[in-house]
Amino acid sequence: MTEEELITLAYEFHTQNDLKNAQKYYLLALTLNPGHPQVHNNLGTIYQASQNYETARFHYEKALICKPDYFDAIKNMINVLNKLTIVYKLDNELTKAKECALKVIELDFENSDAYNNLGVIYKENKDLLKAENCYKKAIELDPTSVDTLLNISLLCLLQKEYEKGFELYRYRYHKYDLYTNAELVKNMSLIQSLEGVKGNKVLISFEQGFGDAIQFIRFSSLLATVNAELSFYIQEPLQRLFAYNFPEISFVGVDKLKEFSYYFPIMDASYLLGLSYENIPSNEGYLQVDEKDVNVFRVANSLETSIQKIGFSFKGSSLHQNDTNRSIELSIFLEGVFKLQGDARLYSLQCGLNEDEKKLLKEYDIVDLGSQIKDFYDTAVMVACMDLNITIDSSLVHVSGALAKKTLLLLPFAPDWRWGIDDSKSNWYDSVNIYRQKKIGEWNTVFETVVKDICEKL
Repeated sequence: MTEEELITLAYEFHTQNDLKNAQKYYLLALTLNPGHPQVHNNLGTIYQASQNYETARFHYEKALICKPDYFDAIKNMINVLNKLTIVYKLDNELTKAKECALKVIELDFENSDAYNNLGVIYKENKDLLKAENCYKKAIELDPTSVDTLLNISLLCLLQKEYEKGFELYRYRYHKYDLYTNAELVKNMSLIQSLEGVKGNKVLISFEQGFGDAIQFIRFSSLLATVNAELSFYIQEPLQRLFAYNFPEISFVGVDKLKEFSYYFPIMDASYLLGLSYENIPSNEGYLQVDEKDVNVFRVANSLETSIQKIGFSFKGSSLHQNDTNRSIELSIFLEGVFKLQGDARLYSLQCGLNEDEKKLLKEYDIVDLGSQIKDFYDTAVMVACMDLNITIDSSLVHVSGALAKKTLLLLPFAPDWRWGIDDSKSNWYDSVNIYRQKKIGEWNTVFETVVKDICEKL
């Protein structure tokens, strides 16, 4: 077949969405003419459709070498580079991600997505001034970009600019269904200020993870001063713990939601109350459990000994967008803390262990208490039995901090907004001490410092 016949056949398959055969005949055409710009561009779109972004980029580059002013190839190249920027960022290949973002700007200096992506990369490298400048440029080019507005909010929160940060954080409604099932609140009005709800029944709904609900339930006492009938819709695993600690609060189930005309997600409490970093309430602790339950659990699990008891958690939900960085492989975690075993006793408070993890705990002679957890009240009882808790940035740090238990928090290089950029303490929880990575993905020095500090105080 001639080059023209191969291209015609490939194009027919392409228009019929038979991408496998289209790819086959485009590649055959390239054996006859390796410098055909349209064939390279079309192959790029096929590889991009299958998320093979690297190969797609290769073919767009070939198309542009053959025809530098090829508009469709330029447009496609910009699109795939923006996607590659995100992929590389998620894989912590920040140098490659930055190169892609800068290449987009070179091709289109008014591409707001590229500036936004570049801002994220600078933030991940903790170069906050450059991140801010990139976000400003992105929003200048596209003032309605929800992605950029959200990223600006997170940058503000990270730098403890809470008033501005939590106001902008409300743009999350336009991007994520984080706060509750949209169907459940579709007939309710999202309140804009506490002044506007006086005398009304208002639903405060959970959003995002369990840790967020634990962190923000502290505002219930301040919200109770509002002249309105407030009720909370909270995830079931938290209900027993919260009901014990807040008997004055009405916690409702899904069957009662139709009774409400107004609502707001629990993390909006910070915005509605005008929170600043300096006036975070209840940082000395606001949760507790029944001492009788603690004593029963202590006896049942032989925890009455005088040896120091250290509980730990090493992973969070795999659905978390930064779980790759915040969670630690159990083998790495145990290698880091096992030196403590002997002078102290280690206990796993981790839920959801797989079989390999259970086997590894047995090899290290570490008691698995987490397998007994049914809800967060159980978790809180276990935490209360410990002298010290070591945890990654998961719900356990919030349980332990809210119980005012001594807690060592292990953070990745680029932390979540609530922990600030470089502090060793946080205004959210007085009892939490923070240990941070000095390099992306490097936990060894973190554990060395943790073990040293614990051993000096044993």
